[in-house]
Amino acid sequence: MHKRKKRIPVRRFTRFWPLVGCILALSILFLSLHPDKGQSIPHNTKHLGAVVKAFPRFLRTFIRLKFSALTPEKEQLTLDSSKNINVYFAPCEPDDKNGLKSVLEHLLLGARRSIYCAVYDLEDSDIAEILINKHKAGTLVRIVSDGDYFKREAVRTCMKAGIPVVFDTRQAFMHDKFCVVDDEYVWTGSTNFTRNCFYHNDNNSVLIKSPMLASDYILEFDEMFFDAKFGPRSPCNTSGKIVTFQDAAVRCYFAPEDKIEDKIASEIRKTDKAIWVMAFSFTSYDLANELGRLSQRGVDVQVLLEKRNAATNESKDRYLISKGAKVYYDGNPDSMHHKVMVLDSVKVVTGSYNFSRAAEKENDENVLIIESSQVAQKYVEEFHRLIRSAKIVRENN
Repeated sequence: MHKRKKRIPVRRFTRFWPLVGCILALSILFLSLHPDKGQSIPHNTKHLGAVVKAFPRFLRTFIRLKFSALTPEKEQLTLDSSKNINVYFAPCEPDDKNGLKSVLEHLLLGARRSIYCAVYDLEDSDIAEILINKHKAGTLVRIVSDGDYFKREAVRTCMKAGIPVVFDTRQAFMHDKFCVVDDEYVWTGSTNFTRNCFYHNDNNSVLIKSPMLASDYILEFDEMFFDAKFGPRSPCNTSGKIVTFQDAAVRCYFAPEDKIEDKIASEIRKTDKAIWVMAFSFTSYDLANELGRLSQRGVDVQVLLEKRNAATNESKDRYLISKGAKVYYDGNPDSMHHKVMVLDSVKVVTGSYNFSRAAEKENDENVLIIESSQVAQKYVEEFHRLIRSAKIVRENN
């Protein structure tokens, strides 16, 4: 989705243009104050006032463009605007130019006007540095995070740099992991902005170009940032419109106000052939019941669970097995952090929403339902990749 600009050496010359502009502005100011040094420049207060007024603009331009010139090569990559929906998976390698973290960095570096991020856990120093530099360069940067992580060094560094951060101080979680860039791009999924989530855990993120979708995410962000309306206090006021592309349709929902469990249950009931689930936590009886009914009808139901959260009194793995579903415990020595359902290989449910009561009733969460065979195929491949190292669970295990 990113194309490297081929004429990079041109920047070696263009990076000095703002410096030349500042030198010229300073020269004009100096000559205005000392007319004997340059008789051709009129010495009057009107001219001097115009120069003084213009100088801060020259300076801001210099700082912004100088930062751009000194930014690592990643900023020279641009988003492929021909693709409206792009999917990325973790773990990724730190030097992977097309990896999940690199794409997120490119997205943030490319912001021209605004970056709004609602992130449960912001721990990665590279992401924090980018946000700080964009803030210093004049981009409007705002952050919402969960109160459990207000002491994170990356968060504190952002705050010290002047970036406003609002925390959810409730016992429940502000569990979103989304960013909206320039009122046009939405980044969301299961990936926290931490080194574990980038480099060790199994995660997914989706990047969608859509001003309509972005407007709903901005509305949700503003409720938290300006009004401190978290969890059950969040009003149900997003559009609910289906965002359509040439080969896809997307709906977004927010918990708890949009009753996401009902929306997912409705999609499960429409499934005819197969449904594959990747779940960090699965404790919802209603969703497990819907999956059990499908399995008993002969639909292929397969569920991959994070092993740390399975086999507990709340987890529904045993119930699903009793209904004929295939259940696996993941093989990642760290965490399988997905919250995904793939339905009939044409529809995907993904986001920050674990299939649990807390996600449904208490936390701030967001979910996308994407109808696209191309997008679904990527998640099917991820599911099969993970079950190759997973352990299938028998009823008598």
